[in-house]
Amino acid sequence: MSRLWCLEDFNSQLAGLLGEEAWRHLSDPRACGEVHAWQLPCPELPLALLDRFDLDALVLGAGGSWGGIRVAGRQLQALDWITSVTPTPSLIRRLLSEGHTIVVNDLQEKLHPVFQLCQEMSARLLAGVNCNAYLTPVGAEGLEKHYDDEDVIVVQISGAKTWRLFPSASPLNPCPGMDYCQVHVDACGEVLTQVMRPGQALYIPRGVPHEAFCADESSLHFTFSIQGLSQADLLRELVDQMARNPDDPHRFRERVPAGWLLAGQVPASGRNSLRMALLAMAENLSHAWLDRALAALLTQRCEGMASPLLRGCAELEADLDDASVLRRRATQALVQVPGLGKALFKGGSFDLDAQGAELVGQWTAGARVAVCDLPGEDEPSRLSLARQLIDFGLMERV
Repeated sequence: MSRLWCLEDFNSQLAGLLGEEAWRHLSDPRACGEVHAWQLPCPELPLALLDRFDLDALVLGAGGSWGGIRVAGRQLQALDWITSVTPTPSLIRRLLSEGHTIVVNDLQEKLHPVFQLCQEMSARLLAGVNCNAYLTPVGAEGLEKHYDDEDVIVVQISGAKTWRLFPSASPLNPCPGMDYCQVHVDACGEVLTQVMRPGQALYIPRGVPHEAFCADESSLHFTFSIQGLSQADLLRELVDQMARNPDDPHRFRERVPAGWLLAGQVPASGRNSLRMALLAMAENLSHAWLDRALAALLTQRCEGMASPLLRGCAELEADLDDASVLRRRATQALVQVPGLGKALFKGGSFDLDAQGAELVGQWTAGARVAVCDLPGEDEPSRLSLARQLIDFGLMERV
């Protein structure tokens, strides 16, 4: 029997990874910028994932391409020939024996338990999540000291690895697309050391330089990368929302004069005009505008996280009736947006009245609901709604 059954005492696989303490850290606006380590609530989770990790099968599944498999580490500079050969299980084992770190990209596309974890994490954080696996042999170092432009959660699967972290008093908070700042890496002096063993997890905020190496044991760890939003994303959407408003008093729709384009620079008069527009926007900023911009971002994000693998199949529930009990699927996001009068989920939305808002509030809190308690004048209408919720992948039968 698969060790994944060890998770049956938890509400979801994610509950076996993120306990309440870790979740509080991730959701706290101040604490989420700090490194955090914890013991997994389900110590069997690494063994369950290790059961499904077959390196030879993953290499063969890459189809002879280095896209799904890559080689990392300080020794990589000497491997000029690597791109001219096909990755095979024997070659990968040879590279490991020579001290190279092997990376398996996008593990969520290859192992269903990892897909489940990534989808549950994305539902909880309203963010895209992907997972890479890193195998490092005894006495070797993985990547050189660097930082990532996404928050990551490291889960130690087997062996042991020592991490050296260099948090800065002035966080860089990089975002995707931003030029890499080597000066920030070189300037970090303070060092935190964390030895990771199976059953432990480590949260590293984006921008925190780090490096990791193996001493007396080899190591396999999974890294979950969280593609969150920045306040710059919200401000861009805010300006866009205001510009598309017919009553916009801030003149964001004014054309950029051809003279600016031909000169290759904004003149002093233009800078003053833009400055006044921004000041006017700030002075007239209201909660309604911010909520509207956030609602637009949430809608885009939920649409972007759609996946046919998240949908359910009500046809398999032929005996569904008024007494049947449903609960929200852990892989599906569900968020109320009062300004839109809607609830959003991965791939869509539905309108909310007062009764629907109360039900969605209960579902997001983890409550179960009987079909007879769903909105509807009679059993057929309630069953129709229940089947829709199952087909959307929002609810599942208990």
